Amino acid sequence: MKQKLKIGILLDNYSISYFVKDIIIWLKENSNKFDVNDYIILERNRPVFEKFITRKIYKKVCFRFISIIERLILKISKYRIYLKTYNIRNFLNNQLVVTINPSDDEFISKNSIKDIREKKYDILLRFSSSILKGDILNSSKYGVISFHHGDNKHYRGSPAGFWEVLHRKNSTGFIIQKLTSDLDNGDIFFKGWVQTKFFYLLNQIELYRKSNFYLKKTLENIFDEKDTVLPKSGRPGPIYEIPGILKQIKYIFTTIGHLIKKYFVKRYNYKLAYSSSVDKSLQNIKIKIIQPEKNTFLADPFLFKFNNKLYCFAEEFDKKLKKGKIVSFLISDGQFTQKTISLEESFHLSFPFIFSYNDQVFLCPDTSAINEIRIYRSIIFPSKWVFEKTLIKNIKATDTMIFKKDNIFWLLTNIDRSNTDDFSHDLSIFYSFESPISDKWEEHILNPISTNSLRSRNAGLINLNDNFYRVSQKQGFDRYGLDFSINKIENINKERYLEFEDKTLESNLKENLKKYQNIHHLSILDNNIVFDFE
Repeated sequence: MKQKLKIGILLDNYSISYFVKDIIIWLKENSNKFDVNDYIILERNRPVFEKFITRKIYKKVCFRFISIIERLILKISKYRIYLKTYNIRNFLNNQLVVTINPSDDEFISKNSIKDIREKKYDILLRFSSSILKGDILNSSKYGVISFHHGDNKHYRGSPAGFWEVLHRKNSTGFIIQKLTSDLDNGDIFFKGWVQTKFFYLLNQIELYRKSNFYLKKTLENIFDEKDTVLPKSGRPGPIYEIPGILKQIKYIFTTIGHLIKKYFVKRYNYKLAYSSSVDKSLQNIKIKIIQPEKNTFLADPFLFKFNNKLYCFAEEFDKKLKKGKIVSFLISDGQFTQKTISLEESFHLSFPFIFSYNDQVFLCPDTSAINEIRIYRSIIFPSKWVFEKTLIKNIKATDTMIFKKDNIFWLLTNIDRSNTDDFSHDLSIFYSFESPISDKWEEHILNPISTNSLRSRNAGLINLNDNFYRVSQKQGFDRYGLDFSINKIENINKERYLEFEDKTLESNLKENLKKYQNIHHLSILDNNIVFDFE
C-alpha cells in the first residue's frame, strides 16, 4: 500500500474561508491518500505603531466599503455559501504558531523551522497572504504549494480578481504553483482561466471555485507520482495593490453602468444566417437571415446532406419554457423551408451534432441536463428519432463533436469538472477504436486539453480537404459567445493533441461576416455556410 502524503496547512489566523474548509474536508475524505491534522499559524511580527498606522489607510477604508456592498449583494444570491467563515479548530487538531520577521534575514526562526521539519511534512499548503521566503520553502518534501489568483504574466498582487474587472478583461487567470525564493516564478502544476464576471468579489469566488478543483487534482497527481509540471510562462508581470481612490470611483461607476445595461438590454436573441455562395477564397458571401419565431431563438446550426438534399439542424430555445429542442430545415434554392421538430425531450436539448455511420444517421445533442452524452438514431429523416445509446454516463458535459481520423474515433466535449456550471473552460478528448456509437470511450492522457475560456468551448466542426478545423467560442467580459476562432487540428493521437489557430481562414471569414455581432457557432459544408449571431 502506498504511503500517505502528510500535509500541513499554513494560515494567517484561526478563521478560514469556505474554500479552505472545502480542501480540508476533501483531504479528510481521502484519508487513504492524505494525512492532514496540523495547521501552522503565521503571525507577522510588527512594531506596535505599525499595527495602528497603515500606509494610505484611506484607500483601504474606501475599498472595504466596496467589499461590504458587494458582500451584501451576494448574500441574497446563490453565492452566499461561499462567503461563510469557519474556525480551523473545528477541523484540525494540532496547532503550531510561527512568527514571521519580514525585515530579518532569518525570516522564520531556526527553532520554528526545526519544529516544522520534525513533523516530516510531504507538502505544505499555503492559504495565507504572507509572502514566504527562506528555509520554510524547503522544509517539506514537495515544498510549499499555493494557489495564485491571476495570470502571473499579467496580474500579481491584490485584490484577487479586481484588476481584471476594472480593465474589462475577457478572462481572469489562476495558477497552482510551488513557491520559491523567486517570487511567482516557481514550478507551475496547473494554469487556467475563467470568464471574468462583472464585479470583483463574484470574480474572486469563481476563481476559488475553479482553483479548488485543480488544487485537488494537483495533490492527487503528486500522490500518484505523475509529472505534471508545466513550462514556466516567462517573466512575471507587475504587482498590483489596493487601487487608489480615482480607480475605485471608476470601478463603481463602470460597474453600475454595466448593471443598468444588463437590465435594459435584452440578450440571447440569436438568429441564423445562411449563404450558398461560399468559395475557397471565402469572398463575396451573400447572406440570408433566418428569423426565429416569437419568444424563441435559433442557435447552434449544423449543415447535413441526406439523399442529395441539404438540411440545417439547430436548437430552438423557448424563452417562456426556458428549454431547447432540436429543429431542422430543408434548404432549397437558398431558402429555409419545411421546418420540422426533429427531437424534443422533457429536458433541455441544444447543439445537434449530426453525422452518418454505416448508412445510418445519428444525432449527438447536448444532454448535459441529465449528465449524459447521448446518441439518437434517425428512423424517419428528419422528423423521427429514437434514443440509441448513452456514450458516456455520469458526466456533466456539453457541445460534443465526434469525428474519425487515422482509424480512431475522437470525441471532443466540454466538461464542467468543478461543478460550477461553467462549460467554457475545459476541453477534453475521448477516443474509441470501435465506432462513434460505442459506449467504450477512453479518456485522453492530456485531459483537459485546454483550460482557456477564450478558446476551449466547441462551436462547430469543419472538414476542408480532409483537414479538421475545430470552431471554438471566445467568451467575453461577463458575456457568453462574444466571438469565434478557427483551430486546425494538426496532430491527434493517444499521447498528443495539437491544434493551432488558423489566422488566414479565420480572418477571411471574419472580414466577410464583420457586420454580424457575437457569432458563436458556425458550420460549413461544400459552398454553404450557416452561423448564429445576436
